Amino acid sequence: MLGYDGLKKTLPTMEATVGELTPVQKARRTVRATLSGMGLSETVTYTLVSKNAIDHAVMPFGEAVELASPMSEERRYVRTSLMPKMMECLSHNTAHKNENINLFEISAVYAQDAVQERVGIVMSGSLQNSKLHGYNVVSDFYSLKGVLEALLKQLGITANRLTYKENTLNTVDFHPYRSAAVYLGKDLLGMMGEVHPTLVKELGLPKGSVYAEIRLDLLMNVKLTKVKFKPIAKYPSV
Repeated sequence: MLGYDGLKKTLPTMEATVGELTPVQKARRTVRATLSGMGLSETVTYTLVSKNAIDHAVMPFGEAVELASPMSEERRYVRTSLMPKMMECLSHNTAHKNENINLFEISAVYAQDAVQERVGIVMSGSLQNSKLHGYNVVSDFYSLKGVLEALLKQLGITANRLTYKENTLNTVDFHPYRSAAVYLGKDLLGMMGEVHPTLVKELGLPKGSVYAEIRLDLLMNVKLTKVKFKPIAKYPSV
């Protein structure tokens, strides 16, 4: 047997680098911390979906990837949107008498030649509710808009850089008059609004449920607003 003392002393062949997070990893952590702090819970849903889920994709960006040997028809495609599975998750919780369901998910979606990192947010009932203090924030279009803008502000995108336009892209899954397309400059950042009443009835969702889906990868390719520090006044006003 040869001991360690028989090995010659040599320097490592790899270059020493500082360990740090990638921009996407930093964005994911910011999303988790921000949305969790506002009272939402993170969910992880299955990435393989049915043909129906592909047909109801929000912001589809290419031909879906089909498995050569799927386990079942419900698991034939790799999803191109987070919405169908998140609606399924909301429906499951509603069926089990859970109330005030506010969830988010961070995941990649896939097409034949492209991958996008997205964030999905679904809200129903109340976002924050305190009977003791008589305080109630209803989960509606405007509270969803506030959550979305607060999240983007943490990621370096201020509200004045966003444009909300009439939803003409998807009136099957979203209410045609209570939803909007969100643009960052000329690029479509995401969709948000109230879930279509037909879909609410079909899946057994709470009335007035709202949903938003944004592209996290798009934020990696734009110039972000730098956070500036302003010290607290040494002598506060009285």
